[in-house]
Amino acid sequence: MHPTKICVIGLGQVGLPTAALLASRGNKVLGVDLSPKTVKDTNAGQTNNTEPGLKKLLKSAVKTKKLAASTKPSAADIFIILVPTQATPQKTLDIKPLKKAVTSIAKVLEEGNLVLLQSTVPPQTTKKVDGLIRKIRPDLKSYYLAYCPERVLPGRTIKELTENNRIIGGLTTVSTKKAAGFYKTFVTGKIELTDAPTAELCKLAENAFRNVNIAFANELSMICDAAGGNAWEVIRLANTHPRVKILTPGPGVGGRCLAANTEFLKAAASEKTPLIKASRQVNEEKTRWVTEKIRQTATNRKNPVIGCLGITYKADVSGTSGSPAMKVIDALRQKKTGKIIVCDPHATRTGNTKLLPLQKVLSKSNIIAILVAHKEFKNIRKKIRGKEILDFCGALE
Repeated sequence: MHPTKICVIGLGQVGLPTAALLASRGNKVLGVDLSPKTVKDTNAGQTNNTEPGLKKLLKSAVKTKKLAASTKPSAADIFIILVPTQATPQKTLDIKPLKKAVTSIAKVLEEGNLVLLQSTVPPQTTKKVDGLIRKIRPDLKSYYLAYCPERVLPGRTIKELTENNRIIGGLTTVSTKKAAGFYKTFVTGKIELTDAPTAELCKLAENAFRNVNIAFANELSMICDAAGGNAWEVIRLANTHPRVKILTPGPGVGGRCLAANTEFLKAAASEKTPLIKASRQVNEEKTRWVTEKIRQTATNRKNPVIGCLGITYKADVSGTSGSPAMKVIDALRQKKTGKIIVCDPHATRTGNTKLLPLQKVLSKSNIIAILVAHKEFKNIRKKIRGKEILDFCGALE
């Protein structure tokens, strides 16, 4: 039997690991990305993606000629779409990358092909994707389309691509079964079958649930501060209750997914989402609150030097997309709040932010603001005695 030809559209945080993993299973994979640099790096077996195990997997897949990359798709048996979809700063929905991806593959689709949409999307998008394909290719009589959201955690992507449970929602029952048959070739987790709209809503519900729970933790931390209580102790003790599990507060909520998913779910029925809207507002307020806390502390120093620890969107990952820590740092700079120096041992993209070694930041600062609970920050208490410590994420608890 000839190897299955798979075309993965989008070689980003999840797309590249997916392509490399599928290639390692003997499939013939073409990874497609609009970035010439990404394509060039992939074809050389190189990547800046720090996902554990990826570089080795990628190098092997390229060396064995099971994986190649291009800026344009070509004929395949299966197409997997993993391009970014997000909410704009104006909180409108941006699915232009998805439309471009669908348009590009529609031109090379053949009878009997399977198209798998894994990008996070608003409800009813899968049906719209089918409409777009039909419009571009009215000659195409039969192909299969299903929505199969990814659920991986950065830092565990390779492992979770195979081990996580999967939800598969086809546009038709036959499409659902076709998609399930493919995922069973490499997924060891349980595969749940449903329809496309339900699968779309499930992915959004998962992230909205986390967003709401993070908002509660963030709001509680501000209440504890106002009431003179220790937020970390309150949460620890409350969580001894058998039916309570409060999350850890932070400087807001980070990452592209949670914010975008909240907006996608609101778009489905805006008038029915007061809780979801409120959670977004609380998380944004927490970022402003953290900024003001640091500013208030700085006013008590003649020459404040603020050491900000962490700029990524969550602990022990390299991504900074949607990072509340970055928003805090930017706001402090805009308001000219003393001298700002920054350390992050994980970040790979820093924009205009210069990163310094941890020891240098600790020695030069008189105010330490811990914004991300990286493991490297857990044992610094002895090194910062005599300094003002603001731990906004429980790194020292």
